Amino acid sequence: GIVDLLSSKSLLNRFALSAPLDPSSRTSKDANTLHMPIYTNNKLLLPAHIPPDQREVKLPCVFLSQNKKKKHALLALAACVRLHKLGLLNERLLPLSDIDVKALLLERALIDLPSAEKVPRPLSRAVDVYIYQINQSGYIFGQHEVDFGSRGKSLALF
Repeated sequence: GIVDLLSSKSLLNRFALSAPLDPSSRTSKDANTLHMPIYTNNKLLLPAHIPPDQREVKLPCVFLSQNKKKKHALLALAACVRLHKLGLLNERLLPLSDIDVKALLLERALIDLPSAEKVPRPLSRAVDVYIYQINQSGYIFGQHEVDFGSRGKSLALF
């Protein structure tokens, strides 16, 4: 796909609205604002789910004399380029689909950690270790297990 000054703002809004959110997050204007791009004079603040150091897009000095509409289009185009470089827009310059997001989460979040080596070491005194399993139950947690394939893994505190 091709993104230009005319289509960049539309694509950016489509990206913001494609983020998987709890329906209650979209019920009020204040709650929805966190998940939409926010334009100011010469800056654009991307939605809250973008890494904090990547959220702000500033307009280059050579474009400061442009009108408001043109500034917003330039900021949106720069933001689309940034989102593509971050891997948040696919090769067709569309927001990631649910399948793409799940694959990305599985790749980055549910990696198999190497097992710890058991090295016997002498202890000068007895040590008590307590393990507390964190039980997460309910419809939402069950759905996450189905969607993300956590394969029955759970969290624990030591």
